[in-house]
Amino acid sequence: MRDFALEVYFSKWEFDARFNLAGSDGENMPLAELLALASPEDRAAFDGVSLGYTETFGAPALRAEIAGTYDTVDTSHLLCFAGAEEGIYAAMRVLLQAGDHAIVITPNYQAAETVPLLRDARGHPLKRNFVHVEDLVAAILAALDNPAARNRLYNVCMDEPVDYAAVAAYLKETRGLDSLDISSSYHSNWMDNCRAKCELGWRPRYDLRRLIDAAWVYQRDAADPRKVWYPG
Repeated sequence: MRDFALEVYFSKWEFDARFNLAGSDGENMPLAELLALASPEDRAAFDGVSLGYTETFGAPALRAEIAGTYDTVDTSHLLCFAGAEEGIYAAMRVLLQAGDHAIVITPNYQAAETVPLLRDARGHPLKRNFVHVEDLVAAILAALDNPAARNRLYNVCMDEPVDYAAVAAYLKETRGLDSLDISSSYHSNWMDNCRAKCELGWRPRYDLRRLIDAAWVYQRDAADPRKVWYPG
């Protein structure tokens, strides 16, 4: 696996340099000093904090405190992150448009210039079944009020599973992105969609390249309401 260049650099210098001018975090204080500033109510709330997941957009109390530091911001405008990498990605998705030119300093967070190449339990590139939402909707419409679909089960998916090695190769060819091997205990699968094609007259219109291209350029319309369904 390729080294995470930024962390290799920090591992060597971060705690040995006399003055750290490269840190992305401000000088902090010990936890005891921070808690000494808390009111009894705040301290009780801290002592009761769970180490599990919080709400998708961030803890309501945290978002309320952040909003209180602004004159024109409420909690609906705020999205909290556990670290910088996701925040940088979200900001770039909002600020950058097709054709914009961004200057990126390296070494940086490796996710900014690589894509994960997930491998299965045997070390081979993972293959998993995908379907574009437009193809899924087309299959559902083909099954509605269709006598042939009564009491039938269909695999609605692309003709071939998405090969993570093929994804990495296509992104390297078209976007110049390197890939990073990631091992896993997952297993590849290949679902057969022949029954759906034969009985419903349905065909998936998206292959691997079209699926990637569509995902790459997708932008949510500003008027499109955002709903997050998070079962975890």
